[in-house]
Amino acid sequence: MNVTYVPCPDDKVAIKCPFPMTPTRVVVHNTSNDASAYNEIRYMHRNGAQVSFHYAVDDVGAVQGIDLGRNAWHAGDGGSGVGNRQGIAVEICYSKSGGKRFRRSVCNGAALVHRLITERGWGLDRVTAHRDYSGKHCPHRILDEYGFSAFRSLVAAQGITDGVSAARRLGELGVIDAEYWIGRLGRIRYLDTLLIRASHAIIAAGATLPDTESAFTALGEAGVVNTPAYWRKNMGKDKYLPLLLRKLGGAV
Repeated sequence: MNVTYVPCPDDKVAIKCPFPMTPTRVVVHNTSNDASAYNEIRYMHRNGAQVSFHYAVDDVGAVQGIDLGRNAWHAGDGGSGVGNRQGIAVEICYSKSGGKRFRRSVCNGAALVHRLITERGWGLDRVTAHRDYSGKHCPHRILDEYGFSAFRSLVAAQGITDGVSAARRLGELGVIDAEYWIGRLGRIRYLDTLLIRASHAIIAAGATLPDTESAFTALGEAGVVNTPAYWRKNMGKDKYLPLLLRKLGGAV
């Protein structure tokens, strides 16, 4: 995932990020707007409010607006609170209306958070929510639609890089019979890639789609499948492959 850095203007540092910071955690937010990551960062830089965040993440990528060596005002726990003074703030975009752009933003947000904690050797316990510091119902749409534990699970899934682990994670979500598909690895070309991408994109198992064309559409939009022609051509190679695609399509 691409991350663009847009530095905080010098004349806003005293307002937006006045203190040096050694991060100890990630604090996840929803923007409550339908603006892109770049527009969220630019608006944050322009206004004079003592409100700020390190990253905004949308369906395309992430934009960083505050250096990670400086604090940001986002957690609502005051001038000396650990959220504000030690937390890397990650705002996930398009949460006002939700839908596909928001779901893609959530997946990108999970990828960014996974990168941040992996680089620092942190565990999932360092992935926290805004509500943990001030009681505010934020990240509101993640809490309402998925639950924060599901978001943490999605963060963990970003570390899945092989077909066996991906199949087992999808099995835990109730999407597939993991052992059956582990046995098919090596027999169907690109199956491992399909399972890995699916495990990254799925937040929670959803409904099975009624037909494979609907599945291809959903999986393509979620970035799970980028070669639908190949899968259409090889639908007959395994009797359970159509069902797998329909289940995955309903879960993204």
